[in-house]
Amino acid sequence: MKNLLGNLGFTYIGDKFYEPTGLYHPSYEMQKSLGNQERLCYTLS
Repeated sequence: MKNLLGNLGFTYIGDKFYEPTGLYHPSYEMQKSLGNQERLCYTLS
């Protein structure tokens, strides 16, 4: 899964605690420049 997300442009940012499961889950982020220093940020947790 990590390789697939990396190929899609996501960067692994660490594990985050998810209270409903009581577990730590890997989190990924994608940033896209929109010009003039604007950015979109997508986070998968």
